[in-house]
Amino acid sequence: MSIEPPHGIPAFVSRVATSVRDASWMTYETFDSEIWPRDAIEWCYLVSPEVTGSHEFEMGLCRLHAGGVHLRHHHPARAEMHFVVSGTAAVTIGDQHFRANPQDAFYIPRGVTHGFTNDSDEVFELLFCYDLPPNLTRPDTVWDE
Repeated sequence: MSIEPPHGIPAFVSRVATSVRDASWMTYETFDSEIWPRDAIEWCYLVSPEVTGSHEFEMGLCRLHAGGVHLRHHHPARAEMHFVVSGTAAVTIGDQHFRANPQDAFYIPRGVTHGFTNDSDEVFELLFCYDLPPNLTRPDTVWDE
């Protein structure tokens, strides 16, 4: 059964609805073997050019298991937002350090170094959203450690 776009949604949109149940989880093992396994974050896209046809934003979930680290890095051309779904972690954004808890949200401007450390005993899970500037070149992650 295919999902038909609702009235008013452009025909180029391949899917208008996705589910975490159907998502493909990724790690840096596939994209940057030098970072893997030091950077242990896992992610899946729920909205992206490949999944839904979106060319303005990407959205998905990322998770970091107990003891895991998402190394300090930045994205020169993209801003991002996060919403904490579950778990807690130590977060660094620029020179700010704080504990992120469920239902917290935070914004990371373009080019600002950031990273997460899950120093708890539970999975830290975030909903993320990135803007997609025109002519974005991938990969667009610059490692700062």
